[in-house]
Amino acid sequence: MIRNLIKELLPPLLFGTLSVFLFYHLPEDKIYLLVVICPLSYLLISFIVEKVLPDRQDKHEA
Repeated sequence: MIRNLIKELLPPLLFGTLSVFLFYHLPEDKIYLLVVICPLSYLLISFIVEKVLPDRQDKHEA
């Protein structure tokens, strides 16, 4: 249940925080980085949640 909650909430929260941070701290000519970095951060967090957390849960149950 906790894993599902993290999987659902963490990527949008990180995505929103990162996008707001980058939007206010990048010059106008660097805004295109926002389009690249935010999806990559989303994919990275999704990968971590899928690969790392299930391994820990399986070891804990065993």
